[in-house]
Amino acid sequence: MTIALSERTRKLLRWIGYPLFALFVFFTFLYLTFPWEKLKYRVEGYLSSSGEMEVTIGSLGPAPLLGVSAERVALTLKPKPGEPPPPAAEGAPPSPPKPTKILLESVTVRFGLFALLAKGVDVSFAASAFGGELEGRYRADKKKTWSARFEASKLELARIPFVQGAVGLPVAGTFSAKADVEVPEDRWSDATGLVELECDACSVGDGKAKLKVPGNPLLAMGVTLPQLRLGRFGGKIKIEKGVATLENVSAQSPDIEVALEGQFMLRTPFPYSNAQAYLRFKISPELKRRDAKFELLENGMTNAKRADGFFGMRVEGPLRALRFLPSSLGPGGGAPLRIGPGGPPTRPGRRYSVPGGPPS
Repeated sequence: MTIALSERTRKLLRWIGYPLFALFVFFTFLYLTFPWEKLKYRVEGYLSSSGEMEVTIGSLGPAPLLGVSAERVALTLKPKPGEPPPPAAEGAPPSPPKPTKILLESVTVRFGLFALLAKGVDVSFAASAFGGELEGRYRADKKKTWSARFEASKLELARIPFVQGAVGLPVAGTFSAKADVEVPEDRWSDATGLVELECDACSVGDGKAKLKVPGNPLLAMGVTLPQLRLGRFGGKIKIEKGVATLENVSAQSPDIEVALEGQFMLRTPFPYSNAQAYLRFKISPELKRRDAKFELLENGMTNAKRADGFFGMRVEGPLRALRFLPSSLGPGGGAPLRIGPGGPPTRPGRRYSVPGGPPS
């Protein structure tokens, strides 16, 4: 089948097609002959200039659709002044904080041309790291409204160094997550979105590191625990008008049952976001027979024993200084949370504020 074109249409196609083809050839030639080695050194120097980390890149080159691809990206995060030492084995002296090393096997970053022309940002990335895959997209406009989409698939928790620092004990398992968040005008108090978490064959502890519970006389110095199986751990975090609500965040295994409920009032800057959450756990009789320390753990938390056989712990305060308080009741003595229009959860007769941060 042949399509007949008028002479005028043919001329128009020639006027449009030839310049576009010339531009394509020009940018392709520029792209392939670009001095990527020099750019690699510039990127390494720029990322390392803050003094907080050192970055080395094995190789840097082009990727399709205005992209850059890097191989063997190594990041060395330097310890911050005043950072506490890592957990030490029982009887061993504490060692000074060590730099955190992260290796990304490959990273591909692409830039949105139309967003740049509109004075915005549109960046997508894909990476292979921690035994799994990462990908995401970040978009922002000139009004500072931004959105982020992120997906992690089958990451090995034992290979992610900062997870152990956040938990306080070695962690193992296969972790996956999805997140889709929008923050209008860079105000976390107006954020909306959804975060989904899932971990298979999760475990905590290794029989050497100590579990420390601030505020508990018995556990403040730390107690060494064996590997604790959590099994399948997962849940969702729903964000509406700056309030992040935990939904079905729980784990159940032959060793323990765990559930985390409550909310986080998101604020700018993000470390001042405030938590009002409650952690419930029940240790199995078999685990207590296997290791008497878990019986000791329960005996040291008698004020946290609940009528349903679980033990409870309130998680309160700003994210930069969370407090874990053993308690048989939830936050605020167990009174139900109530969400006010456009504001954080409140309780009858109680005015809520963020300790150590700006008012909410």
